[in-house]
Amino acid sequence: MTALETPAANAPAAEWGSLAVAIPDYGWLPGMLNLKDGTRYMGSARWAWDDPYRHHAQGIADDDWPDPDDPATAGCLLALLGPRCLVRVRILPLEGPGRYEVVIPSGMMPDGRPHRVSGINLGRACIAAAAAIGRWPGGAS
Repeated sequence: MTALETPAANAPAAEWGSLAVAIPDYGWLPGMLNLKDGTRYMGSARWAWDDPYRHHAQGIADDDWPDPDDPATAGCLLALLGPRCLVRVRILPLEGPGRYEVVIPSGMMPDGRPHRVSGINLGRACIAAAAAIGRWPGGAS
């Protein structure tokens, strides 16, 4: 399997979200925010972001994408990435914004070498790591 191309770091969240679902072994986890309609996925139903008592019984559609900029969704993406990747927060240069860096061990990369990817937040860094690996290692299979 080959690495997938990632959008620009500051590309719209929809580009990153559509990439996330295109990577093999992606799966919706409870708590993920659906970028299309602002609902949270809660197993077989979605809960409205603005009203926790209103839920949508329908499942996830093909054009539903996770919001990579939502902190809860980022935690779910980290779970889909699996326990073998190391995540660090680095602030370089000191006065600039923080960067999240994911260190991918050699055994997970298609070329057999360790690799580092980064993103402007945890969600985007996790998606970049899964794209580099070519799948979500903690996902469906």
